[in-house]
This record gives sequence, structure tokens and C-alpha cells, in this order.
Amino acid sequence: MIFDHQRADQERMLSDDGLITHFAANRLQRPLSLPPVVKRGLLVILAIAIILGGIFLYRFIDNVVNGAAHEEEAIHQALTRDVALDVPYMPFLMTLNDESLLQWCTDAGFTIYDRTGEDGDLDIIKLPSDVSVADAGVMYLQGVNNLSGSSAAKLLYGSWRLQVSRDSGTIMRLHYSDFDSQNADEAMQAAMASQGLDGSMVEESGVDDAGNTFQTGKVTTDAGTFVWRISIIELNEVYSNPGLPSTAQYVGIRFANA
Repeated sequence: MIFDHQRADQERMLSDDGLITHFAANRLQRPLSLPPVVKRGLLVILAIAIILGGIFLYRFIDNVVNGAAHEEEAIHQALTRDVALDVPYMPFLMTLNDESLLQWCTDAGFTIYDRTGEDGDLDIIKLPSDVSVADAGVMYLQGVNNLSGSSAAKLLYGSWRLQVSRDSGTIMRLHYSDFDSQNADEAMQAAMASQGLDGSMVEESGVDDAGNTFQTGKVTTDAGTFVWRISIIELNEVYSNPGLPSTAQYVGIRFANA
């Protein structure tokens, strides 16, 4: 057997039965102590563990005690970012085919998340300027309703979704979240203004079976004559993320060939 990488001394003792060999016990009686280098290393490891444990404990307690306040602040910051919604003018888009529409998005400098399905109907989302396609993909994979309020606000503020169907004529549907308006009436006015519409063009208005406040009509522009519909509903009826403003509205704008 080897002790301290050296062969232990052996002593021999004679007995009536013959020669007995055993190990000397003097080496085992030495006091147990670690080399100074090892001690210093262990002290460093212990200090690091104490520091990391303190940081973890502080963050845990802070999250438990102040988590709601931090989330509220994060939502506020997400909704005051310098990002533009850039609601498109639908009569102009109605004149474009899918390829030209995508090129227009590129020329405008938009970051586009393409959700076009197997049916081939164009389905794109213009992302906020500070959200990448990769980040948006992760969030959409989770599902918007499964995001925290701050993550949902970051994704929805400054974005819109455009869906195009060309099966029988051209129908375009635009949806976006309006965090600036305080109610459905303000959101309706802002949406109509973005499309160059006014009250004289309204042919029907009211609240539909789904709870949408809507207005419909027909408009003739240089691009042609279109039937339009604008619908508004509270955002919390569409997304259930905690902490989003109760005043936020969800806007739908539909244009179709007359």
C-alpha cells in the first residue's frame, strides 16, 4: 500500500508462530492539515459561493416583493418606445400584387415576419423596428397570450398584420393594436383618418354580434372604388396578457374591390 506517494516503512516483529509484517503507525499519527495553497483556494471558492448566493437571494426576494412593480415599469417602457406604427394606406396597397407589396415593405424599411401558409394567401406582420425576426419568431411560437405583459407590449406596440386574399377579387385585412386612443371612438377616428375617410362616407355603423364597434362604407380613389369596414374592440378581448392598458383597442381595417 502507498501512503503520500511513498512506500511506507515497514517493521518486522517475531512471534512464536513465525514472522509477522505490519505497517508503521507513526505516519498515521501525524496531524491532518491542508497545504496553504489548498486552503487559499478553498477560501476563494467559499467567498465566491457566498457572493453568488447573496446575489441570488437578493434577486429572489426582490422579485417576490417588487416583481409587480418591475413588470409595470417594463410595460410602461415598452409602450413609450420610439417606434412608429406606420399604418399603411389601404387603397394604395389594393393596387399591388403580392410581389410588389413585399417589395414596397422592403423599400419602406420594414422588418417583416412572414406567416404565409400553404394556401398561398399572403399573411405578413410588420414588426416594431427594434424587434428582430428571430425574437418575434420565438414569441409567436410561444403564443402571444402566453407572453408576459411587457413582452406582449414590446411585440404589439408598433406592429401590424396584413392578410390578403385573392380568391374572388382582392380582399385585404389589416389589424393592429392602438395603445394611444382611450376608447373605441378615438381609435375609430384615428383609423378612418389613416385611410382618408370621414363621417360623410359612412353607410352603416353600430356594434356587431362579436362586440365590435364598426363603420362601413364605399370610397372611390384614384386607385379605384372599394368597400371598406373598420371595426374596433377592446384589446383585452383579443389578448389576455396581464398589465396591458385597459384603454387599449384592437383595430381591424378591411378593404375589398367594389
